Amino acid sequence: ELSRQLADFLIRLLDVPSSGGIMQLTHVYCAFNRARGTELVTPDDLLKACQLWRRLGVPLQFRRFESGVQVVQSLDRSDDEVCATLTEMINRPLGEDDDERGTMRRMDAYSASVALGIPPTIASEYLLMAERHGILCRDDGPEATYFYPNFFPECEAT
Repeated sequence: ELSRQLADFLIRLLDVPSSGGIMQLTHVYCAFNRARGTELVTPDDLLKACQLWRRLGVPLQFRRFESGVQVVQSLDRSDDEVCATLTEMINRPLGEDDDERGTMRRMDAYSASVALGIPPTIASEYLLMAERHGILCRDDGPEATYFYPNFFPECEAT
């Protein structure tokens, strides 16, 4: 019952364009308990409720990224869709309004988060996923980690 209540609550939240169709589990926990008032749910119960969705046929999924970041996302948000959006963003020609130095577009977690409408933590996970798919390559600099188009996609990322 808790799993279905949580799903009904989140479907409305994730449908809002500002959420990007994805939320970190910690934010889900806070929002759900705030909405419940005095009938609070423990973190373990919330996690178990999320893990039941596949069996219940709920249009949401619980996901744990390789770094350990846990999220809830709608089933209609696929990795292929995100990779296609990142590819389009990184390959877009630089315009006169761009303040980037050089001739090649670069992207960091903040710029990806703004473009995708998601928090920087999740945007960083998506950028790393795109790197593993061979779409992007990264440059770890002293001020930030920047991602660039990968011109050698046949090489495996290590």
